[in-house]
Amino acid sequence: MTYLSTDLCDGVFETLKHRQSPDLKPFMPFRINGVYLGLLNSTFTHQIAQDIDTIVPDEVCFILDNLSWNKVGETLQQIAKKWHDNGLYNGWRDEKYSVQDLSGSHLFALERSAFRPLGLLSHAIHLNAWVERAGERYYWIGKRSSTKAVAPNKLDTTAGGGIAAGETPHTAMVRESFEEAGVPSSFTQTLTQNGQVYSLRPVHRGLHREILHLYDIRLPENFTPQNKDGEVAEFILMNDTQIAQAIINEQFMEDSVLTLLISMQQRHKFPATHPLNLLLQQLQDIDLMEKYCQKYFGK
Repeated sequence: MTYLSTDLCDGVFETLKHRQSPDLKPFMPFRINGVYLGLLNSTFTHQIAQDIDTIVPDEVCFILDNLSWNKVGETLQQIAKKWHDNGLYNGWRDEKYSVQDLSGSHLFALERSAFRPLGLLSHAIHLNAWVERAGERYYWIGKRSSTKAVAPNKLDTTAGGGIAAGETPHTAMVRESFEEAGVPSSFTQTLTQNGQVYSLRPVHRGLHREILHLYDIRLPENFTPQNKDGEVAEFILMNDTQIAQAIINEQFMEDSVLTLLISMQQRHKFPATHPLNLLLQQLQDIDLMEKYCQKYFGK
């Protein structure tokens, strides 16, 4: 077993710790039909009070009750479109995600770009593809297109993307793997998840709050990923040391950092007692991370 150097572990930890488990006190909880679902920053706290007549603001949260879940979805879809058209946020995708309660039950579908303004919990997949050369693992790293609405030109995992309403994580992984990296379904059809991690951080258009479903795959030596949908500019091979240094240099998209580090953690690349290892363990405890958010719901 060969650990990454102490300097690299320390550097990655310092980079990561400031971006996870943020202070959510500035965010206003959003309760719908008795279920706490969202957290809004000051911009959207002000806006939602103006745009939804039936919403009830009190001292600790916004409350929207007495609507069917379908009607909730329609109402928030209309508001999100208005916000986008008025320039409050960008990146409208005309694709819906599933809004779920804490048990994972579907409540309603909503435009994916509205999840951050409303601080809703979304789900995504990430695929780490790799090859082994001279006994060392090299990951296929994608460089995001300059036209991407989120993190253009940043380094990324081999494939990643949101889980659309009605999709399973596995279905989304098979689809995204082919669209973003040309990995055929014959390679991924029997692939199983190797973990989950909770990604939580304020962003310019609200709150990113997402569960990442993780997959690793070893690709044949003669296979090179090829992007199909125009979202990836190129693929390069990087080993653990190169990836760690690029993380410290802030060259990676945020969620791919977590995905790659957990793949390394599963290969015991960090000492068990190092703070980086302990932080990654915490972020993989989905219940613990949701409880972290819930304490702000009851403020």
